[in-house]
Amino acid sequence: MQIVSPERAGEIRAQLTAQHGATWLHHYHEAIEAEVLKAVQAPLEGSADQWHALSRIHDLAHNASTGPAVPDTLWEIRNIAQEAL
Repeated sequence: MQIVSPERAGEIRAQLTAQHGATWLHHYHEAIEAEVLKAVQAPLEGSADQWHALSRIHDLAHNASTGPAVPDTLWEIRNIAQEAL
């Protein structure tokens, strides 16, 4: 399951390049994290079942992360959800 489509990732990269030039990559993970958080807000807002929502957040973050080999923000989100489960 994709959280952020390749097209959306390209749009984000283009926006960051226009704003920050050659240093766009320094801001990329924060921008992608914001997109992921928007994607996982829907299950939390629409779900009466907290366990299901946390499980979905865990799975989405796990699948999109580069961790555990290269821990990133998504891996941290996954860990938080796992601890809450």
